[in-house]
Amino acid sequence: MNEKFFSLPWWLERWRWLQEHKMSNVPSTGRLEFAGEQTHNASNSTREHLHGFDVLRAVFSVAVVTVHLGYVAPSSIFDPSHWREHAFNWSDALNFYVLLLAVPVFIMMSCYLVAKSTQPNLAKRNWRIGRLFVFWAVILNLYQTGIFGTLRTVPRTPLELLFYFTSGLGTPFYFFVSLTITMTFAAWARTKASIVVGTLMAASTVLVGILPLIARQTGRAEWCQHHLPLNFVPYSFASVLAMRLSPSRIRLVMCLAFAVGALLAILDWTYYIDPLFFAVNRYALPAYMRPSLVFLATGVVLAATRLQFRHGKIIQFMSEHSLALYCLHPFALWIASRITTAMGMHGIMELATSLFLVILGCYSCSYWVLPHFLKRELFR
Repeated sequence: MNEKFFSLPWWLERWRWLQEHKMSNVPSTGRLEFAGEQTHNASNSTREHLHGFDVLRAVFSVAVVTVHLGYVAPSSIFDPSHWREHAFNWSDALNFYVLLLAVPVFIMMSCYLVAKSTQPNLAKRNWRIGRLFVFWAVILNLYQTGIFGTLRTVPRTPLELLFYFTSGLGTPFYFFVSLTITMTFAAWARTKASIVVGTLMAASTVLVGILPLIARQTGRAEWCQHHLPLNFVPYSFASVLAMRLSPSRIRLVMCLAFAVGALLAILDWTYYIDPLFFAVNRYALPAYMRPSLVFLATGVVLAATRLQFRHGKIIQFMSEHSLALYCLHPFALWIASRITTAMGMHGIMELATSLFLVILGCYSCSYWVLPHFLKRELFR
């Protein structure tokens, strides 16, 4: 390796160069969605930046990490021995209707931007997502189990291979698979009549709602696994309908979406609770196979489209590094856990410290380290 790579002056010069060029010469693409925010008119190309989406990326990228750290103050619904004693509380509202809203919101934002674009260029976007998926899923498997462990986990039958693929090769990167599928549906639906799109949204949402009931009757919990792309199909059609709303109707539809989502959330705790779901989740509920999330995510995305204020540099930084946080945090979870365990931490203090360490480590790696070793498109 070139000796200048190890010299301090070279690193300082490189750091200075990054400071001078990172905002002016390099486009901001380090966000956890893959459908640029550019709209076009017939005569000119203009940019319409949705500042509310930056806020959502910043907030919900942290929510994803919090979920993978074990949620906030888990209630007895997380306990296979005491789930029957459960009573809905504040942590359930936070865990199931804020933290678990992250993936639906990210998918709906991307589908919304695909629907909004006059030239989606879907093949290019899906090619980039495919490369992200292959790179990070394979690297994480090698990191966790080594090459022989990774080879042993590969299924042999076609059906098992399909589930293995949709599960992101057994990693959190199932998101990339579902994102590709839902963006493809959104690109197709954007050219169809609203009545067709609305019918498809209603049908897919109903299907999402009845599958947990069928699973309870048949004992097939695998039909409600969190990584199944079917969980997220309704967001493709909801995003197209949301994009077509006139500005004067956004507020009304947003309020209706929140109201319907809240009402459907009551059904979650009435008809969906079953210890069967411990086989696929950490709790006695389906993770994403719940219609309430479809309407709540729609309300959140519509609310974000109404935010026009310019946010601060912190939100901008978090938004630009949201993809890096998502891709890097699985590697940092074990390290943070070992540190907090060595410090004797428990409960909220353990969660808060782990969250801080993971976020700090991932942001630092994305800002200072990865630009020297990886192509920007793999983490920004």
